[in-house]
Parts: sequence; structure tokens; C-alpha cells
Amino acid sequence: MENIFLLDTQIVKFWSENHTSFFDTFFKVITFLGNAKFVIPLFFVVSMIIFYKKRDFLFSFFVSFFSSIIITFILKYLLQRERPIYATFLENGFSFPSGHATVAIGFYGFIGYIIYKYFKQKNNYLYSKIILIETIIFILLLGFSRIYFGVHYPTDVLAGFAVGMIGFCFGIIFYNKRKILLKQ
Repeated sequence: MENIFLLDTQIVKFWSENHTSFFDTFFKVITFLGNAKFVIPLFFVVSMIIFYKKRDFLFSFFVSFFSSIIITFILKYLLQRERPIYATFLENGFSFPSGHATVAIGFYGFIGYIIYKYFKQKNNYLYSKIILIETIIFILLLGFSRIYFGVHYPTDVLAGFAVGMIGFCFGIIFYNKRKILLKQ
């Protein structure tokens, strides 16, 4: 465990010493897209779009998003890991797991899944693959932005991805259960 913490610290320190103005600007935009001030209003907009366009995904979208957030808050409260000392800017709250990484999968990942399913149902496999690749790249960039700015350790981000994946899977399970129940 000590080796992991040491590696975590070395990675955060490395990125704190190797910033460029281009990547500072780029990752500020990316990290903002995972900020609650952006995600919460976007959640309502996306929910309305899903309600009017793909209503069968709405409850599953809620499950994916809210279960991810709830698990993150519980883990932050229980573990209370302090943030790295090399942070470029101050963040409130505890470090583990990364809420931005959780949102990357539990929120944006599920949106990507809905769009992927839409194109796949339309037999547009090229667009469905493009959406899948773009979603994965965006998720990785959002997670990395938190390490780049030194506000999270890599293990915080990996744990956030895991929590987001749990929420994402809950959403998929609820979607598939709903489809099975409606067919009966």
C-alpha cells in the first residue's frame, strides 16, 4: 500500500512540474465539463431530451447518475482522504474517489451509451463506433485532467472510474430489466 501511495504522489508531482499553457487551457475546459456547476444544469437538459426522445432510457439514466454520485459521497465521507499537496488550484472536499471521474462514466458514459444504442438500432454501425470511441476518449481525458491539475491522485481517478462503472452497470441492468418486464 505504501508503494501505491508513493507512486500516486510521484505521478501528481511530475504533472505539477510539467505544465504548459496549451494543456492548462485544454484541461481547464475538460475539467470544467465534470464540474457540478456544469453537470447539474446539463443533467436537467439531457433528462428533458431523453424524456421527449428516448423515454425508455430515462429511469436508467437517473439510476446510473444518482447511484454513482451517492456511492462517491459515501466513500468520500468514510475514507476522508486528503487531496494532494501539489494541486494547481484548491478544491473542496476529500479526494477519494474522484467525483469528476465518477461523473465521467456514470453520467457522460451513460449518455454515450444511449447515443450508441440509438445509432446501432438505426443500423449505423460507423456512427455507433465513433460515439463509443469519442466517449471513451472523453472519459479518459476528464479523469486525467484531475491528475494533471494535481487535485486527485491516480488511484482517486481509478476508483472514481470504478464507482462510475458500478452506477453505469446499475443503469444498464435497470434498462434491461425494464425491457424484459415490458415484453411479458
